[in-house]
Amino acid sequence: MAQPVQYVRQQDFADLPDFNAEGTEINRELDNLATTTDEVRVNIALIQKDDGTIANDTIGEDQMKYEVFGVIQNDRTLAETARVGSELAQSLSETAKTSAEATLADFTSKYLGTFSSSPSTTTDGALFFNTSDDVLMVYDANNSTWKRTTPTTVDQAHIDTVGANIADIQAVSGDLSNIDLVSTNIADVRNVGGSIADVIAVSADLTKVQTVATNIADVTTVANTYNLAKIVAVATDIVNVNTVGQNITSVTNVANIDSEVQAVSNIASDVTAVANISTDIQDVQDKLAQIQTTANDLNESTSEIETVANAIANVDIVGAGITNVNSVASSIANVNSVATNITNINAVNTNETNINAVNTNEANINTVASNLTDVNSFAETYSTGATAPTSPTTGDLWFDSSASTMKVYTGTGWNNAGSSVNGIENSVEHSATAGQTSFTATYDAGFLQVFLNGIRLDASDYTATDGSNVILDTGATVGDTLFIHSFGTFILADHYTKTASDARYMDINAETLPSQTGHSGKYLNTDGSSASWTNVDALPTQTGNAGKYLTTDATNPSWETLDTDANSTTKFGYEHANVVSSDYTIGTNNNMVSAGEITINSGISVTVPSTSTWTIV
Repeated sequence: MAQPVQYVRQQDFADLPDFNAEGTEINRELDNLATTTDEVRVNIALIQKDDGTIANDTIGEDQMKYEVFGVIQNDRTLAETARVGSELAQSLSETAKTSAEATLADFTSKYLGTFSSSPSTTTDGALFFNTSDDVLMVYDANNSTWKRTTPTTVDQAHIDTVGANIADIQAVSGDLSNIDLVSTNIADVRNVGGSIADVIAVSADLTKVQTVATNIADVTTVANTYNLAKIVAVATDIVNVNTVGQNITSVTNVANIDSEVQAVSNIASDVTAVANISTDIQDVQDKLAQIQTTANDLNESTSEIETVANAIANVDIVGAGITNVNSVASSIANVNSVATNITNINAVNTNETNINAVNTNEANINTVASNLTDVNSFAETYSTGATAPTSPTTGDLWFDSSASTMKVYTGTGWNNAGSSVNGIENSVEHSATAGQTSFTATYDAGFLQVFLNGIRLDASDYTATDGSNVILDTGATVGDTLFIHSFGTFILADHYTKTASDARYMDINAETLPSQTGHSGKYLNTDGSSASWTNVDALPTQTGNAGKYLTTDATNPSWETLDTDANSTTKFGYEHANVVSSDYTIGTNNNMVSAGEITINSGISVTVPSTSTWTIV
C-alpha cells in the first residue's frame, strides 16, 4: 500500500463573493485538517515504506529478543497502529473532502454565476455577480426581487457625507424644537437679522435693559410727567435742593412766623421767588425720596440716569417694543443661535429673490418633482453635441451640433429625425474616376434614385444609409455619369386628421338622415330645415324610342325626334355663318358643304385634308 496522498485545499473560500468571513473560517478548518493529515503522513512514513512494507529500523534490537511471541505481538501492535493511523488519516481526509464538497455544493446551488442582467430564480439567498454594475446581488424570495449587497456609488457618497457630518446632524436633531421655533418666527428672525448690530448691543447691556424694562412705568412717568429738563435742572442744582431738604423744618417754621418773615423783609425778593415756585417746592417735597435717590445716582461716577438720558431715543424704542424685547429675552437661546448662524441667515437674505422665485414657481417645481421619472427619462433619451453619444438605445435622440441636425438611433445607427433634403427634392451629378465607388449626396435613406449613365440602378446595386454617401457595389468606369436624385420627406401640415374631421363634420347617421325603409329609388331632398326622401319623376317608356331625346312640356316628360331633315314641312333650310373667324380643320375622310359667299378673316385658315372635300354652292 502506497503512502497516503497529501491533502491540499484546492479552493480559497474567502475569495467567493459575500463569503469573506465564512470562507475564512472554512479555509482555517480545512487547513487545520490538512496539517493533521500531514502529521499523520509523516508518522506513517516513519513506520511504513512506499510499497507498504514495514520501514527499516522500525523494530530495534530491544524488540528482537528470543521471545517470539513478544516480537510477533510487537509487530502486530505496530501494524495495528499503522492501520489505525492510516484509517484515521483516510477518515479525516474523506471528512474534509465531504465537508468541502458539501460547502461547495451549497455555494454552487446558490451562486448562479456572472450576468449582465438579473437571471430568473425562486431560491431565497441565491447570488449572482452583476457585470453591468460590478456588484454582487442576492435574491429576496419574500419580495421576489434582487437586492444589492453593497450600496451604489451615489448612495455611498451620500453615506460618506452623512458620516463626515454626523456631529452636525446629531446637533440639528437635538435642537429640532429651536429650529421649529426659528422657522415659525422667520419674519422676526429676518427683522432681527437686519438689525443684528442693535440686538448685539442690547444683548451686551441686557441687565440694564431688563432693569429699565422692569421699571418702564416709572421711566415713562418721569419722562412724560416731570419733563426730563426739570429733572436735569434739579440735578444741576442738587446741592441747593439737598440743603433745602435738609432744613425743610426751618423753612416751614419761617413760613409760619409772620414777625420773623417781616424781619426778613429786606430779602422780600428772594421770599417772593420762593413763593413763586412753591408748587415746585411741594413737588420736590413729595418726591424727596426719589430726588435724593436721583441725586445719589447723579453723584456717582457713572450714573445710570445719565446713561438712560444719553440713550433716551433707544429707551423710547425699547419701551414701545417692550413686548418684542420680552419675546427676544424669553427666546434668547434661539436669538443667540440665530446670531451664531447669522452668516447663513444673511446668505438666505441675499438670495431672497431666488427663494421668492422658487416659492412663486412652487407648483411648477412640484410638477417637475412629481414627474421626475419622466424628466430623467427625457434627459437619458435626449443629448446634444458634436459627436454621437456612446452606448445609445433604440429611440434615443441626438442633436448633432456640428451638422445642426436632429438624429434618432434606430438600433443599428443614427438616422436624421427629419428630412435632410431642403424642399421636396435634391439632385447631384458626378463624373466618375476609374473604379470610383463612393459618391457624396444629401438624402434620406430609402428616398433616392441613382442613375448610372442614364440607367436607373436597382437599390441592391448600391448602399445608401448614412445620408451623405452612396456606395456602388461595382466601381464605375472613368467618365461615367452618376446622377443621384433624392426626395424630401415631410408631413402635411394643412390637412384634416380623422380626429379633426370627426370634430368638424356631422356624422351621417339616423339623427341626420330620415329612415331609409320603404324609400327605395328616391333621392334625398331638403327644405332648408329638415331632410326627406322624394320620388324621382318617372321616365316615359324607352321601348321603340331609340335615337330620340327627352323633353318636357313643364308637366309631363316625353321622347321627341331630333329634326335633321331640311325638306320637312316645318323646315325649308339651314342657317350657317358666312364668316370664318377661327381656324378650322375638316375631319379626315369627311366632306363639308357651305352655301353662298364665305369670308375668311385675315390670319385665319381652313384646312382640308387630302381625303376630304369642301364644296361651296
